[in-house]
Amino acid sequence: MHAPVRKFLWHLLGATMASSSLCKLPPPAFTSLSDPLSQRANALKPTGPGALPSTHSICPSASRLSNGGGARIVAEQKKYPPKFVEDDPTWVDDGSGKPTSSPQKEGGGLFGWVTNNKSSKGAIQLENTPAQDYNVGQMMAQIKDKGQDYGRYVAVPEGVNWWVRECKGFSLRRRPPVLLLHGAPSSSWSYVKTVKQLADKGFQVYAPDWLGFGFSDKPAPGYEFTYKEAGFHSALDSLLETLEMPEQFYLVTHGFVLGSYGLTWALKNPERVAKLVILNTPLTSGGKLPLALNNLRLPFVGEFASQNAVLAERFIEKGGPYVLDVEDADVYRIPYLDSSDAGFALLETLRQAPVNELPGRLAAGFAPGKWDIPTLIAWGAGDKYLPKSEAEEFAKINPDAIEVQYLDGAAHQPQDDWPEKLVTAMARFL
Repeated sequence: MHAPVRKFLWHLLGATMASSSLCKLPPPAFTSLSDPLSQRANALKPTGPGALPSTHSICPSASRLSNGGGARIVAEQKKYPPKFVEDDPTWVDDGSGKPTSSPQKEGGGLFGWVTNNKSSKGAIQLENTPAQDYNVGQMMAQIKDKGQDYGRYVAVPEGVNWWVRECKGFSLRRRPPVLLLHGAPSSSWSYVKTVKQLADKGFQVYAPDWLGFGFSDKPAPGYEFTYKEAGFHSALDSLLETLEMPEQFYLVTHGFVLGSYGLTWALKNPERVAKLVILNTPLTSGGKLPLALNNLRLPFVGEFASQNAVLAERFIEKGGPYVLDVEDADVYRIPYLDSSDAGFALLETLRQAPVNELPGRLAAGFAPGKWDIPTLIAWGAGDKYLPKSEAEEFAKINPDAIEVQYLDGAAHQPQDDWPEKLVTAMARFL
């Protein structure tokens, strides 16, 4: 379906929100703030025999820690609950240092699935306050400055802007930088804790939002950007050149479609990959697109479903046992509330993806004799989308080059579910 038709459908769908003020996000303005999460990470550094050398990092300040107020889930204390249910307490930081309970409640009527989760309730109806008539403009005014941690816009020669999170670590040892690539429908926000913790261990880290995702520009499908595999590869090449990335770096990929594109880019450019880390990514023919993403590929249905502002956060939550806190959920919502472009970019990315042929190409490309670069599969063992057999079967293709480490307690997004475990595994491997 052509882009003008999609735009018409979106405006038709959004007619009831005509009074809302939709505006583009302004460039972020950073302020000097303390970073208690980094202090915690530093306190957890290993010491004694076998410890990493003395390191430190310089990163833009973490604005997320000052926004929104109230309690927020402490990811470091998540203990892999079987399911978030009414009688199951979730650890939150309310200043007392003690666990408190914030259960989900049943009900909600026909559209209860939209609001019947802790993260959505936080933005649509503030807890313990009188009812408020929220519209898109009011929500954007409250959350538009969130999620800017360690980030900046990087303009490339093609005339588009990438949003890139960057932390510079310093170590006694000279190391290649680390490039962290997210999957669909996520963003670099999923790596926000990982970025800082890797930098604290002495790595220089970059985590961009792919074009069309997160805070990066969202060129018009078919006119300004193809949203095909070759287009994403070319765009990544341009970004790496603009960032003056050295000839070799550590590459980390994750997730559906875009994570696979990161792997096919590595197969095209093996001389640039010093080591490869694969997080939960479909690797075999058994790694099917989840229903929520596959439905977006359907004609007409996708045009409407892609404009759901809570699509990304709901997809992330269904991939594991955890519920996003309000701060994280707000950041994933911003691109979809800002304009319809985010939804249409995701829609085009999924429809243009060669999902059926990718597993065969990966199996052939990573076979012995073709791939000898050290590769770690760091797999969130609780992934509800991709079973552990994905990692096991793929590692059998080339056991001399590929090793697997399961991260108990982490699910589809291990970088967000339990970043400490992931960073420990990556630091050992890299």
